[in-house]
Amino acid sequence: MSAVTVSKGNGTVFKDGRGKWIAAVDMGMTAEGKRDRKRRVCRSEREAKTILRQLCADRDSMKAKAEQPATVGALAASWLEYGLKDSIRDSTKQSYTYHWRSHIEATFGEKLASEVKPQDVNEWVSVLRLRNLSTSTVKAARQVLGAIFRHALAEGTVQSNPVARSRTVGKREGEVTQVKEPYTLPEARQLVAAAGIDSYLEGVLILAVHLGLRRGETLGLRWSAIDLRSGSLRVEASLSEKRIEKANGTSGVSLQLTSPKTESSLRRLQLSDFVVETLRRQQHRQAIQRMEAGEHWDETDLVFTNSYGGPLYPSTVGKQIKRVERQAGLREIRFHDLRHTAARIMLEGGARIEHVSKAFGHSSIAVTMDVYAKHATSLADGATSALSAAW
Repeated sequence: MSAVTVSKGNGTVFKDGRGKWIAAVDMGMTAEGKRDRKRRVCRSEREAKTILRQLCADRDSMKAKAEQPATVGALAASWLEYGLKDSIRDSTKQSYTYHWRSHIEATFGEKLASEVKPQDVNEWVSVLRLRNLSTSTVKAARQVLGAIFRHALAEGTVQSNPVARSRTVGKREGEVTQVKEPYTLPEARQLVAAAGIDSYLEGVLILAVHLGLRRGETLGLRWSAIDLRSGSLRVEASLSEKRIEKANGTSGVSLQLTSPKTESSLRRLQLSDFVVETLRRQQHRQAIQRMEAGEHWDETDLVFTNSYGGPLYPSTVGKQIKRVERQAGLREIRFHDLRHTAARIMLEGGARIEHVSKAFGHSSIAVTMDVYAKHATSLADGATSALSAAW
């Protein structure tokens, strides 16, 4: 292999074992803190030298840009405005903004990005810990700070990512997690019975503990996505709350119906006779509401609505379910833990974990294994059919 070093720090031109001319230059560090060495295959030594000069010019331009003083606050503003994917939900962006304003800005907002060291990040995490924030909150805040620096590094505004070289955040010994133990089958039956067949909550709870639907998927379900004759439904929308800033400086909440978060969340589920009958009862309840509302009825096509056909606020539904749990004498768990309850009953009833993964809309079976493997005690065909037999 013959090599021509142009000059120290300006890369190398050489011919590899295949006889190809290569232009190679050290560009600095990647967003993950690794050395970034660019290589280009060229047709001749002359072309290789030309491309090498271009690569060096690009690197020097990025380096010059990175040497211009910029505060972390400026980097955060750029990331929130230009660095996020168009596909992310408004609620996700709001979460990032919340972590920036609540947990990061006070410490790093006015600090020059070039002066932030891994030790600064470690000390900041320790301060958050002292505020008794949960591990998940501290992790989320650190991830936001890391994303800000990764974007800046990709843009050439900084030369390194101090978060990537800081300590990771682990759960503290004895820390209580938000995730609660799923209900057993008898407890799930007790909860549904406490809701009563006259309440729309019966249907909401059945879809949660029988099919494992998420709260947003349940409240975003439309009649047009359900075929009661064939006994199937399509999960194709999710209802969520969005915080909005009003002109007078106050904030409020609006509802938005969007596609599920991931492609795998779009799925078709087979319904048992038990679920079909539950939905028919909800259809009957809604028909009465429509008649009582008269001309004030809002035709949204949603399965679960308020007295005038409008969508239900997920947070309000969550509070109502908490009251039902207390009335039933059950320990309180999150709505998402009702989804875990469905998985537990399916797996302990003999469903194959790959079927549960598909029914739940997980991105991969590895996700299902990680969360639910301890409940998989035997195998059988069909996740929802296993739960139908249990009920």
